[in-house]
Amino acid sequence: MYLKNKEDLEMYENDFPGNIFFVEKGNLDLADSIAAALEEQKVDSALCSENCEGLCPQCGTNLNIAKCKCKDDKIDPRLEALKNFKI
Repeated sequence: MYLKNKEDLEMYENDFPGNIFFVEKGNLDLADSIAAALEEQKVDSALCSENCEGLCPQCGTNLNIAKCKCKDDKIDPRLEALKNFKI
């Protein structure tokens, strides 16, 4: 939803949560609305079926056909502190 006046936000924010954008100086900035639309359509898994192994994110090998030789030791830096966590 595009609004001209920010004062109208309260009237629509419950019906369009996170999807209200404003016309500023007579211009529509579509970047935020396009980004929001793409985020809503984002697929959590790009696998073709439940038993699909997918593609190696490093080399692109089809893991249904062959195993690659890539090391699987890449750790998200935000979670690296947990790698030595013992239960």
